[in-house]
Amino acid sequence: MLNHDKQPRAGSRIRTYAPGGASVPRFAAAFTLAVLVSGCTKLGPDFLRPETDVQKEWMEAETSEFKPVEPTDDGRWWTVFGDPVLDRLVQVAYQQNLTLKSAGVRILEARAQLGIAVGSLYPQQQQATGDVRYNKTSKNIANTAGGDLSFWNYDVGLTAGWEIDFWGRFARGIESADAGLLASVATTTTCS
Repeated sequence: MLNHDKQPRAGSRIRTYAPGGASVPRFAAAFTLAVLVSGCTKLGPDFLRPETDVQKEWMEAETSEFKPVEPTDDGRWWTVFGDPVLDRLVQVAYQQNLTLKSAGVRILEARAQLGIAVGSLYPQQQQATGDVRYNKTSKNIANTAGGDLSFWNYDVGLTAGWEIDFWGRFARGIESADAGLLASVATTTTCS
């Protein structure tokens, strides 16, 4: 036999308790408040600017005499610094510097690459065929019953095939080729 006093009545609310006797919603609210307030606590020491020794004057302030650098060849002005790494970099830059004609060819090459990328959106395989024949058979053929034995035969065919740009590969290729063309133009205009 069931004890009806221990079972909850219809429409009544079952209460659950957290440790310490508080109800679950109050416990959750208190826990959330504790987490939020703990984020406002101060961690670590305050920042203090370190003391540094700063001189009051420039190191060359004692010598009031100004010694200009002797002028050198204007074509090799960077040799004043006496830096072999800089000398080598300038030498490499002169060796790899483009002439105006080769820069123009690179722009044309980039423009052609853009045309190829745009062309990939269109059908890649096209074929059109056509055929017209006039056939005339012999009058001595069997079982013709005197019908017309000559006729025209027309044949036309068209085939086109291309890849659908479902994932945007061709569109990204066009964007890349366009950026390459603009970079080529920008490089040429800044170098000349």
